[in-house]
Amino acid sequence: MRQVLFQGLYGLEQSAAFAATLALQRMIGLNHPDSAAPPLQGEALAALRAAYVGCLADDASWLAKQPAPFQQRFSRPYAQWLKRLPDFLKDARRVAQRRLHGDFQQLPPHAANYPAYYQRTFHWQSDGYFSEQSAARYDLGVEVLFLGAADAMRRQALAQALGRLEAHAGARWLDVACGTGRFASMVRCAQPGMRVTGLDLSEAYLRFAQRTYGHPSMRWQHGDACALPFADGSFEFVSSIYLLHELPKPARFGALSEMLRVLKPGGVLLVADSLQDADEPRFAPLLNAFPRDFHEPFYRDYCRTPLEPWLEAHAAAEAVQVHTAFVTKVITARRTTSAS
Repeated sequence: MRQVLFQGLYGLEQSAAFAATLALQRMIGLNHPDSAAPPLQGEALAALRAAYVGCLADDASWLAKQPAPFQQRFSRPYAQWLKRLPDFLKDARRVAQRRLHGDFQQLPPHAANYPAYYQRTFHWQSDGYFSEQSAARYDLGVEVLFLGAADAMRRQALAQALGRLEAHAGARWLDVACGTGRFASMVRCAQPGMRVTGLDLSEAYLRFAQRTYGHPSMRWQHGDACALPFADGSFEFVSSIYLLHELPKPARFGALSEMLRVLKPGGVLLVADSLQDADEPRFAPLLNAFPRDFHEPFYRDYCRTPLEPWLEAHAAAEAVQVHTAFVTKVITARRTTSAS
């Protein structure tokens, strides 16, 4: 009976989320013909719709088996998003102007203290990653972009990692580039006995994460993914959610090396990021338009450079597995018990 009730409520909420986010896309111009959603047609459009529905079906099925499915599913901060909606819509006009003029360096002065690749308004978003106002708009913006499926894709990544290694009380999880803390909070909700650390290069986003998702079992750490401030083998799980496509190639693979370094032998590496070119050729128009429409200068190189060969060839990774969830690619890998 509980599962039937859950499935029904899941469907109702997701239908409402789809309708609301589609309406917001239209209001801010995301589905304009020359904007972020190029016109996929025929088989490609059918495949995209099937991927969306399949991701939600997998999410509902996994959640229904969890000890607290209602708490995990219905955790979207709707009240806060509604309160912030006027600011989100107002800022969308600034984003549109920034995109029109190609202004990706309209940043606060302290941005100069960060790596050069980071000093930009990714997604054309106001302040880039350098203000709490940007952090407050971020999760709503991602849900709008993915038509209400962002949380479902994140949970599918979580499900894949937990399926590779049984979690236990006191296990340590590091979420690299945790951003607003949304995924790290999902880990804590699914595994209350786990010690979760969220690390991010943006101090502003970390402040927002701590204020929004702070919990005694969680730790927030300022740091660079390419130079993690932890000893070798410190964590049973290490995750990276939508980070790698925003890094130039040297930093991308440098960050992966660091993640494997701090992963305990036998532990699980989880990477969830955009699909790459070889994953679904029918979605090529979508992948080609994304860096233009959202100022992602390293995205095309990311799409052209599959992650799996590097992980499979790396001495510290084994049993690489790949799962797709809508437009997200989820990769899990076990760290070998001894480096060769």
